[in-house]
Amino acid sequence: MDYSKWLKENRKRMNWSRETLADLLGVSKFTLRNWEDGMTRPNQYGQTRLKMVFGELPE
Repeated sequence: MDYSKWLKENRKRMNWSRETLADLLGVSKFTLRNWEDGMTRPNQYGQTRLKMVFGELPE
């Protein structure tokens, strides 16, 4: 599964807005939108934060 689909599904599963998840991850809502829309992929910092919030990363 790609990051954009995985991220969007997990955010919706938790019933979080983009702004809420962006705050939890320590990134801007614009960065999160780019990840969810497949424009960019999370860097090492983003991947670390995603793993901290969701406990896993997509394969």
